[in-house]
Amino acid sequence: MEEKIKELLFDAGQVKPLVLMNKAGKRLSFEQIYATELDGSTYCILRPLERVEGMSMLSALAFRVFGETFRAVRDRELSEKIFAEYYEALRVAKGEDGDPHGR
Repeated sequence: MEEKIKELLFDAGQVKPLVLMNKAGKRLSFEQIYATELDGSTYCILRPLERVEGMSMLSALAFRVFGETFRAVRDRELSEKIFAEYYEALRVAKGEDGDPHGR
């Protein structure tokens, strides 16, 4: 099952919301923003598609993937590293590294 989840996360054509369940059993829908492998672990950036208490609708969270479980990254340094990689990938995709084709 873990491989199917990774396959889904790294599928560029994936546009369906990811539905996760919180500890209270409430289902929450998220838009997938980015997925990456860092230091042998899988991480993703997700943005809630519905109101989550304590979060702006424009906010996104980094999650670590453990098999079928997604856990919010609470380590600020790690979260910043994941987001920095995402922003770098965006910059490269837009060709801002000097190569107009983003290579």
